[in-house]
Amino acid sequence: MVGRGKGYTLIELLIVIAILAVLFTVGFTSYRKARWRAQVGEGLATLAATLRDARSTAQRFNVPAQVRFTAPREFTLEAKDSLGTTYRSYVRRLPPYLELHYSKNGTTWKATPVLGKVTYSAPFGETGASSTLFRVRHLQNPAIDACLRIVGVTGKVVMARACP
Repeated sequence: MVGRGKGYTLIELLIVIAILAVLFTVGFTSYRKARWRAQVGEGLATLAATLRDARSTAQRFNVPAQVRFTAPREFTLEAKDSLGTTYRSYVRRLPPYLELHYSKNGTTWKATPVLGKVTYSAPFGETGASSTLFRVRHLQNPAIDACLRIVGVTGKVVMARACP
């Protein structure tokens, strides 16, 4: 009687490879979605930081500060006094895989250049853009999005993971 040799059979190896392939596929899909969520969160944080910076600049330097939406993924912060002295000015761009929209009512979304600008007035950092809702959405998976809202005349920026 001949004994079985040490090692694995071809069928056992193929089963292990198939199990590993299934685990890799599930893991990669989850990783990709998590990465997209992180990218959307990063884009939303960039917009929120710019709006908060505009508000604090208006309060700190006692000058009006504007966040202008110049392109679908681009916005600038400008803070100048009546004499033309610039207190703060920079441009931020979202990556090409994200899109930025705004809404006044939470149902109709428009491209941000239509909005034009959000102005924070001195000395209290108040704005007329209260209840404006911004949405950052991933182009590869539009179901992945995040929102922020400018609350009240004080212009406070509140981030939310779920969009209406």
